[in-house]
Amino acid sequence: MWRILHKLGLGRLPASQRYKRTQTRWKRYEKQRPGHQLQVDVKFIEPLGQKCKRKRWYQYTAIDDCTRIRVLRAYERNDQKTAIQFIDHVKIRPRTPRLNGKVERSHRIDSDEFYKLLKGEVLDDTRLFAERLQQWEDHYNYDRPHGALGGQTPYERLKQKAAAPLS
Repeated sequence: MWRILHKLGLGRLPASQRYKRTQTRWKRYEKQRPGHQLQVDVKFIEPLGQKCKRKRWYQYTAIDDCTRIRVLRAYERNDQKTAIQFIDHVKIRPRTPRLNGKVERSHRIDSDEFYKLLKGEVLDDTRLFAERLQQWEDHYNYDRPHGALGGQTPYERLKQKAAAPLS
């Protein structure tokens, strides 16, 4: 099998699919000062058990690059007016989630830890949904330790960075 593939020039994987050492695959970065850069994204939320109406929700997320403190808001529309309401932002190229890695990871945490708990609950009430989302945002920022922050919460990281002199 190897000889045949080698004869046809298919003996090696393309460079993009070859094994890369862990050290060269990922380079974690963060800004040194809180508020210096935000990552912003929008996540479509699957219907949360609504029986009569199929209400759509869009979660807007802004996350500080240094401290990972997040701001979450849920909207029923995903349009320019809503985005401006949430925050003005600089767009990145479409379909490049690697440029928005922190917010993409936080969306996965939302799916795994928050939205799974809401399965089966009817949240047709916008005010109730916004209240639950606010409770989750507070838990994420003030109580939930983060592996990427060495076990600190985003708020603890903010206090640490605010106390340290700028270098």
